[in-house]
Amino acid sequence: MKCPYCMVEASKEDLPLHITKKHDISERNNVGYDEMKMEVEGKVFNVLYKERSQLYRCPVCIAEGKYNVLWEHFHSEHSKTLREVQWEQEIERSEKLANTVFCEICWVNFPRGEDSIEYRNHYSSKQHEQLSEYEEGSGCDICRTTFDPIKEHFTNKVHLISLNYEFGSGCDVCRIPYKNTKDLAMHYRTNRHQFSLSYVNGTGCDMCKIVCPKHEDSNAHKKKVRARDFIYKKFVAPRCKAKSARK
Repeated sequence: MKCPYCMVEASKEDLPLHITKKHDISERNNVGYDEMKMEVEGKVFNVLYKERSQLYRCPVCIAEGKYNVLWEHFHSEHSKTLREVQWEQEIERSEKLANTVFCEICWVNFPRGEDSIEYRNHYSSKQHEQLSEYEEGSGCDICRTTFDPIKEHFTNKVHLISLNYEFGSGCDVCRIPYKNTKDLAMHYRTNRHQFSLSYVNGTGCDMCKIVCPKHEDSNAHKKKVRARDFIYKKFVAPRCKAKSARK
């Protein structure tokens, strides 16, 4: 919703708070102030003026001060129509879109363009160089990595112990051998054993009963997918649409 006094737009819930904070002049004493006009870029506004202190007041806002302060207030808050503000915002978004470049290897964007220091530093960074060396099809082409938590688990010591475990030689749930009953009793009180008891098949290694998500289910992968989708939605798709419209 648009504020009836200025160009601010706010939700139905926030608008009353804005009006109270910026436009509540019910307790303001205007004794000694006279009404006069102030011209701001061809538009004339009513203003309150106190000659003795040379102070100006906005009749609908809490703003007050010397001439230059009020002139800037009317210019920024009251001189433009809602349509003019929306048009300027649209131009700003279009310019930002036109200037933005992005890296399809790392899925990061640079709103300040190719001349920005962020852009130059990125392409010389070690992370970018490492991801550039990735071979398509050798792993996750979005994250450009061959690392997979579950595959990594299958090669570590914990899994090898479980693989060679003999039932009755220790904890049959966790598949961990113990030489004496005292150590086994202590194991039963550990988080490792409790996690194994609550393990759900299919969520990791069913043999070791350890949760070990696939790469596609990891937070790192999901974050990279969101970054890629954001770039396609905000930059790639609009440019393709604009290019098609010109043909």
